Amino acid sequence: MNDVNGYDSTIKYAIMDIVGAINKIESMKQDRYLAMHPYSITHSADGYYRTYLPADDGKRKQIKKKSKSDLEKVVIDYWTKRSPTSFKERYAVWVDRQKLKGVSDNTIYKYQTDYVRFLKGKKIEKRDVRTIDEEYLELFFNELLSEKEVPYRALKALFGYLKGVFDKSIRDGLIESNPCLKIDLPLYKRRCEQAIVKMPEERTFSQSEKNRLINSLNKKRKERPDDVLPYAVELALYTGMRVGELSGLMWNDIDEVNKRIIIRHSEKLNRLTNTFYISTPKNGKTRIIEPAPFVMEVLKKHRADQQAQKKRAHDLWNEGEFPNLVFTHADGSHLNQWFVCRTFQSYLAKAGLPRHRMHDLRHTFAVNSIMAGDDIKTLQENMGHYSAAFTLDRYGHVTPTMRRESANRMQAFISNLTTESG
Repeated sequence: MNDVNGYDSTIKYAIMDIVGAINKIESMKQDRYLAMHPYSITHSADGYYRTYLPADDGKRKQIKKKSKSDLEKVVIDYWTKRSPTSFKERYAVWVDRQKLKGVSDNTIYKYQTDYVRFLKGKKIEKRDVRTIDEEYLELFFNELLSEKEVPYRALKALFGYLKGVFDKSIRDGLIESNPCLKIDLPLYKRRCEQAIVKMPEERTFSQSEKNRLINSLNKKRKERPDDVLPYAVELALYTGMRVGELSGLMWNDIDEVNKRIIIRHSEKLNRLTNTFYISTPKNGKTRIIEPAPFVMEVLKKHRADQQAQKKRAHDLWNEGEFPNLVFTHADGSHLNQWFVCRTFQSYLAKAGLPRHRMHDLRHTFAVNSIMAGDDIKTLQENMGHYSAAFTLDRYGHVTPTMRRESANRMQAFISNLTTESG
C-alpha cells in the first residue's frame, strides 16, 4: 500500500514539475512580449496603471487598468496578435539579427539572393512558423527538389537558414522546439544535383598553352605599352596570386631589397552596394612570396613603364583613393578584378587559347610547383592556404600531358648534356 502511495506521489510531483515548466515557458513568452512594448507602464496618483498602444491612424491611444497585471494582459494580447509569425516575416527578423551580430554585407546578400532562389513564392512564405513541424519541412524539401535541381551544398546552406529562423523564433517565445532538428538532411543528398567535376586539363594551362599565352602577352606589351594587364597576368602565372590580391597589390608590398612580395592587401566586392574596396587577404593573414628573380624584373619593368606613363599623361593622372596600387588604368584610377577577368578572356580569345578562368593561372602555378618537386608545405604557405592537405586536394591535379611534357623536357636536357660532353 505504501508503494502505491509512493508511486502516486511520484506521479503527482512529476505532473507538478511539468506544469511548472509549462508555466515558466509561458511566463518567459509574456516577458518577451512585454519587452516588445515601446511605452512605459506608469502608476498614477488616481490609482490607475496607464500605458499607450499604437492606434490605427498611426498615432497612439492611452489605456488604463486598476491592476498592473490586467494592464499587462492587454499589452501582451495586443503584441501576441501583431507579432510577425509568418515564415517570411520571421526570415526578415532573423536576417536583421544577423546584421546586428556583425555578419558581412556579402553574407547578407547571399541570404537575400538564396531567399529569392529557394523560398520566394513558395507556400512556406505565408505559413505561420508556429504551425511548421518536421512533416511540413519534409514536404517542403520534397517539393523543392522535385521542381528544380539543387546542389547539396546549396541545400545545406538553405537548411542552415531555416534552422536559424526557428532558433530565433524560439528565442522570441513563438515556438518551443526547432523542427529542423528532426530532419535527416543527408537522406536528400542523392536527390540533389551532382556537382560538375572539372577535368585537370580544364583547370590548368599545359606548357604549350603557357608558351602561347606568354608570347601573346609580349606582343600585347609591344602594341600597347600603356596596358598593364599583361604584367598582372604574368605575375599570376608565376606566383599563384589570387585576382583580388593582384588588383589590391600596392608598391609598398614589393620589397625590392629582399626580392620578395608581401601579400597583405586584397580587393573585395561588397555585393550589397556593388562597390569594390581594399581589405586583407582571403584568410586574413599576411604572407610572403619569394618569386624567381625574373619575376622581380618583370615588376621593375612595369614600374618604369607606369612612371613613364604617368609622366606622359600628368594632366590626366588621377591619384585617386589608391595612388599606390601596382595595377591601375592609364589615368591612375582603380583597376578592379572584374575588368582584369574580362580582359583576360579577350587575351585568350585573341591567342586562340581555350576558355579559362583567371583562377586557372593559380591552379597552373600549383601544378608546376608540384611537378618541379617543390616542398608542399612551402607551396601551401605561398598560396595562403590553411593546410597542405587542402593544397594537394584542390590544386594537385597533375595531368598526363604535363607529365609527358615534363619527361620530354628532361629528355631534351639529358640529350644536350650528352652532346656537350661528346
